[in-house]
Amino acid sequence: IKLSEFTLSELHRQTLDSNINLQLADLQGADLSGATLIGANLRCALLVKANLAQMSLQGAHLVDAMLGHADLRQANLQNSILSKVTLTEAIMPDGSVR
Repeated sequence: IKLSEFTLSELHRQTLDSNINLQLADLQGADLSGATLIGANLRCALLVKANLAQMSLQGAHLVDAMLGHADLRQANLQNSILSKVTLTEAIMPDGSVR
């Protein structure tokens, strides 16, 4: 699956499997709430101001991703790799702001 096959609005509540590669993807301001991205590769992805609320990111690779101002409330980050992730003023699953 290529990201270009979806508009950003179509990613809302979408289930995307591990075949999708969002490496270097620019998803600034995208509404990904309720989407399932199990095992997705989000290395170096730009998710600034993205809405990730209630999103399932199990096993996702968020290495070097930019998550500034992202809404991560109730996001499922189980088994995800979050290395060198930039979380400027992001809303965390517990409601805290980092």
